[in-house]
Amino acid sequence: MLDLITVGDASIDTFCLLDHEEADVLCDLDQTKCRLSLDYADKIPLRGMDNSVGGNAANVAVGAGRLGLNVSIVSTIGIDEPSRKVIHTLERENIDLNNLRREGKTNQSVALIYQGERTLLVRHEPREYSFNVTVPAKWLYLTSMAREGEKITANIIKFVQDNNTKLIFAPGTLQLRLGPERFKNVLDETDIIILNRPEAIAYTGSSAQTEIPKLLESLAELGPELVIITDGENGSFGYDGNRLYRCPITPARKVEATGAGDGYASGLIAGLVHDHDIETAMGWGSINSASVIQHIGAQRGLLTLPQIANHVENKTV
Repeated sequence: MLDLITVGDASIDTFCLLDHEEADVLCDLDQTKCRLSLDYADKIPLRGMDNSVGGNAANVAVGAGRLGLNVSIVSTIGIDEPSRKVIHTLERENIDLNNLRREGKTNQSVALIYQGERTLLVRHEPREYSFNVTVPAKWLYLTSMAREGEKITANIIKFVQDNNTKLIFAPGTLQLRLGPERFKNVLDETDIIILNRPEAIAYTGSSAQTEIPKLLESLAELGPELVIITDGENGSFGYDGNRLYRCPITPARKVEATGAGDGYASGLIAGLVHDHDIETAMGWGSINSASVIQHIGAQRGLLTLPQIANHVENKTV
């Protein structure tokens, strides 16, 4: 039996590091919406460039694998040169690739890194998704896919029901834009939903001023048994219908934030698979996320099981 199946997209991420003087951030008066500003039709010098494998499903698969889980990924990549890097990376991390399909082009994204935050430009290639997994799993992590990903949700639901598999739903950008009604069947089967605060506000139709406890309750009303909201420097929060949980951030020097949420998710899942309680698992998520943001890219900072244990013992990242 597998510990975890991740379902979603993999990609190649290119990182462009902007110098402080080459860009600016313009925010509304209430600071709820900000825009990255660059000189139009100009050549913008970069402080550096890098690229690595990314995509939510791939990041969580690698993160969970490093934390001792037996992981398979259900994804589609291209028949092109970038796909070789995806395959090589996943093979090196001992991720099962029996459910990896190849067609068309590999998804790619460009991350503009400025003052420790990233603005992502994402290209989701059209896909013919399929879900034909036959090996049972303890957990299934459903995350970002192109619009066509809706077509396989019925098969995913049948799989989790037939195998008594726990379902974690971390909707990506397109899934969030489609709204909760389009995924009601998924939400009814969801054991854990993970969103950051802006996503939770948008998904529940709440105002920007809505407090975390109310956001948690609104998400719980959609069906999930446990709701997790990450809120940047304020830490993460959980709600299981009875009890509110809070986990502070693990202090770290932030280089850039790509993959912070995926690092948190893989730490949380691994903590639960290793039979820890919710609070401890949230702590694993915080530790893993803090390590990720100290590196460029979503996977370089993902920790191993001994490293997590060392941090828990010594309280250092």
